[in-house]
Amino acid sequence: MVKNASPVLAALRAATTDEKSAVEFLEAQRWADAPACPRCGDASVYKMTAVSGDRNKDYRWRCKGCKQMFTVRTGTIFEESRLPLRVWVYAFWKACASKKGISALQLSREMEITHKSALFVLRRIRQGLSMEVRVPMEHAPCGRRHAREGGNPPGRRQATDLSRVGGQPALSARPLDGRRM
Repeated sequence: MVKNASPVLAALRAATTDEKSAVEFLEAQRWADAPACPRCGDASVYKMTAVSGDRNKDYRWRCKGCKQMFTVRTGTIFEESRLPLRVWVYAFWKACASKKGISALQLSREMEITHKSALFVLRRIRQGLSMEVRVPMEHAPCGRRHAREGGNPPGRRQATDLSRVGGQPALSARPLDGRRM
């Protein structure tokens, strides 16, 4: 009897072999049986095919609602990356399966990519796993949006009294929401 026989792990192993299986795995994980447009949310989409009837070489979909093309990469951490999806799937598998993750050097050796690309993949994965849902400042309570912490009001020059300790002027005010002035 096979110990810890998970269908997802078996599919992950199979998805790391070639690009087509990686795309099919990610499409199944993202949309299951009902793909939808990531831009408008419309569920009336279709796979784009070549003249021969085979799937398009970059696995595109087209939305009937907004007439835009998209792939499984659109709106994810894979977007604007030229690395094959099999590399991404393998990196996810290795980063999540082991207790300490995977090093960029090990990933670059096993997937035969550059160390810089391996660093990029792992950074994006960690960034995606640690993303916080932030409320845009347009929707923040009104008093908090314009609040400032210490210093001079914006638009006013700060005092340049160099007779203070260390000869440094006072720090200017900074917004509480973390934005730069």
